[in-house]
Amino acid sequence: MKINKKVIQTLWVIIIFLSPGLPAQKNYSFINYNLNQIIGGVMSDWTKDISGLQSGDKKTLTLLHFGGSHVQAGFWSHKFLKNLISVEKLNVKGYIFFPYAVIKSNHPPFVNTYAVGRWKKCRTVPKEFCEPLGPMGVSAFTADSMVVLRMALNKKESLMKSFKYVKIRHHISGNTYLKCTYPQGTKLNVDTNSAHIYLNEPTDSIEIQILNPDTLSNYRVFYAQFLNPDESGVVFGAMGANGASSESMNRVKNMSSFMQEIHPDWVFISYGVNDVQSKNFNTKDFYRNYDSLISKINFKNQAKILLMGITDNYIRKKGNNPKTTAGSQTIQKLASDKGYWYWPLYDVMGGKKSIQKWYKAGLAKRDRIHLNHKGYYLLADLMSDAFYQKLNEQRP
Repeated sequence: MKINKKVIQTLWVIIIFLSPGLPAQKNYSFINYNLNQIIGGVMSDWTKDISGLQSGDKKTLTLLHFGGSHVQAGFWSHKFLKNLISVEKLNVKGYIFFPYAVIKSNHPPFVNTYAVGRWKKCRTVPKEFCEPLGPMGVSAFTADSMVVLRMALNKKESLMKSFKYVKIRHHISGNTYLKCTYPQGTKLNVDTNSAHIYLNEPTDSIEIQILNPDTLSNYRVFYAQFLNPDESGVVFGAMGANGASSESMNRVKNMSSFMQEIHPDWVFISYGVNDVQSKNFNTKDFYRNYDSLISKINFKNQAKILLMGITDNYIRKKGNNPKTTAGSQTIQKLASDKGYWYWPLYDVMGGKKSIQKWYKAGLAKRDRIHLNHKGYYLLADLMSDAFYQKLNEQRP
């Protein structure tokens, strides 16, 4: 018996709505709810990580989400984290982020950053490329005699109320030195590669002075981390950079060493929009670039990898981007070839020309490339639904 597609969609929405701990959603006719599932083997090792945290056998689960502007915006990634924390009754132990204020760009919603002084922006994109770069594909350089960096949890969005430890991954040359001006009474250990700041009391903000006393001194920052070392829970990083692609991210020469330091358990990867926007896009190069990047991120095969299809998008002044279908199919083939998990995001959101429907529904921005807050939250909820459908296959 042939079942009507709309009936399947309606039944699937009812299942989602009744699932404990997962958010209720408005039913959009253009979304393929029946395709909203994770493709790949059983996720028993993923459930072991969660149960290990819940039992206390595992102290830290590090979750990183890599991507371009969709991920730098942070709403998609952080909403998924909120759903995970809510359903599994877990804590957030720490955040990993780039202090985007130093390059005058937008930052994820869980943190606010402020910078005083002159900084040079470095990104993987050709016009702003310089080395070395951090794991997000960005870094910032200053040679000013003194600059100030302030970082604070966003109280409205953060799933941490405070932190007791801060790490700044950086590169120092010359006689550069750091001084923590707020809060008082901190212990500061600094070497060429990183600064470790230990706080006497929990705080929700910190201010650091960076001093370059002579012309040979300079400072470059790669990323920062807030952490509560005494707690068990999730360490989360929204590893996004506007304009990043799988091709450009291969310019990060030290990616494997960064991943050895961070040691992720779960890695979600969402590159592709900027790849298929390129005039020179072809599937062979895309496959090779994506595969090469994953091998650097997944250092020594330490992480579980979830790849995602590409969000439908427009090319400026040309309309629908026909390369998005081939790009998503290439990612799915890579996932199948390498044994990664795959979420068919492009198909779920409606496939070809679906971004126009998202825009008309008030879920995407006028450029038909980026979503708005509401759209990113919907994306996160759809991803959570697919993730838990797959995760619960092996649960009692």
